[in-house]
Amino acid sequence: MGNFSNDPNTELQNALNKGYCRVRFQQGKPVLDRELNLLSDLAGYQRFAEHYSGNGIPEGSNGFQIADIDAGANNFKITAGRCLVKGYELVLAEDTTYRTQPHSENATRIPRVKCYVWLRIFNSEISGKQDADLNNSGTGDVGFETALREKVEWEVRVTTDMIYNPDHMLLAEINTETGEVKDRRRTGLTLSSIRDELTLARGNTNQLNDRLDESLGEDGKLKRDSVGVAQITDNSVNSAKIADNAAVAAKIANNAVTSTKIADNAVTSAKIANNAITSAKIADNAVTSAKIIDNAITSAKIVDNAVTSAKITNNAITSAKIANNSITTGKIASNAVTSANIADGTIVNSDIAANAAIIAAKIAGDAGIQYRNIGSSTNIPTTVRNLGSIEMAVPASGFVVLIAAATAVIFGDKTTVEFGIGTTNSLFNINSVRVGFLDGSGELRRQLSATSIGVVPVSAGTRTYYCNAVKPAVFSAKQVNMSDIFLLGIFIPKRY
Repeated sequence: MGNFSNDPNTELQNALNKGYCRVRFQQGKPVLDRELNLLSDLAGYQRFAEHYSGNGIPEGSNGFQIADIDAGANNFKITAGRCLVKGYELVLAEDTTYRTQPHSENATRIPRVKCYVWLRIFNSEISGKQDADLNNSGTGDVGFETALREKVEWEVRVTTDMIYNPDHMLLAEINTETGEVKDRRRTGLTLSSIRDELTLARGNTNQLNDRLDESLGEDGKLKRDSVGVAQITDNSVNSAKIADNAAVAAKIANNAVTSTKIADNAVTSAKIANNAITSAKIADNAVTSAKIIDNAITSAKIVDNAVTSAKITNNAITSAKIANNSITTGKIASNAVTSANIADGTIVNSDIAANAAIIAAKIAGDAGIQYRNIGSSTNIPTTVRNLGSIEMAVPASGFVVLIAAATAVIFGDKTTVEFGIGTTNSLFNINSVRVGFLDGSGELRRQLSATSIGVVPVSAGTRTYYCNAVKPAVFSAKQVNMSDIFLLGIFIPKRY
């Protein structure tokens, strides 16, 4: 370690514990190295990026992608690019490999099983011995070392177990037997891309909720009459979808009911208007109309199939004249069935065509927004505890924005809690944050806020997301309680 009056890391932690946010120098007073170092540490971006952005790859970069597994050579490719881990930015200028990475001392043989590939970051102190430029030996310069430099170093490691340290980021799951690589990096870690997705989702409204409120009730279900004629594609409403007695006379197009649509013996004498049956309508050699007195021709007097569509006057066939299930899809004009003609609760999932193109704003809350107020959990253990979960029925490809928040009560120093979101009840593979106090010896109870945010690309199907917490088994950790826990999921359809 350099020649410091006090350890810079200890000074920073003490200042944060006291709630200090800036260093102010006074005139006529000496300037101390520990104050200059604290000024730099407090003003740095690292803590903000660590707690509010999380680990991941920024938009437009493919940094640290794992590819080309070569089990025989105990090697794989590491792609150049940028990455953010624990608030520090790493830049890999050129592609490298597991065996030729800058710090390969921990590049052990890759196990012949399913294993995990991690990116670990650490800081090293650089003096004039490692970098001659720090000796200030140029012409007219002071000619000796004044200040040291702190450098962010990294290494890629392979393990068979999960690692929950904040200085590790999971890059991939690999199987050397099959050569399979499952990318586990969080990509697109750019706030502007999230904002663009939300802007597209809300459309012309001021807020996303305003757009959802146009068609969803407070219970998350579609409002009555929100599905109109324009929302139903042609030919998607067939005979099985129409409730009995729903197709009344006014709903049937002229000439739509032909002879084949009328059941045998369905047209009785009472249904035929006076003088409706003419000579041309009766089979050859039959008795003509003039020969038969009014009301003399009953249903039994007319030959089967003799009454065709052309023989029936417009609007003569009312709802009561049509047998159940006799009106099929081909008999109903396009766009004739409107929302008001469909009984509530009759259209189920199997009745909607695969290409119906129903937008997310029309879908009930299970697919659009899912919120759970989990409540509280006391005495968080040193093994991962699942606090609660939400299940989302995703209708199409897109993204799920996940937000987990809670209040943590820490019962003393040297105690932290990791809180976040995962795809199982024991992982933080979507995002997590760690709050608490690494140093100190007091038992003062403190209350801290913890918020974890993640964006996950999804395809159609049902997804479950878990809110988890763990108290790392380090130091002499005290009790940790969590309250006001909630988990929110918002589905955003893909627009391109």
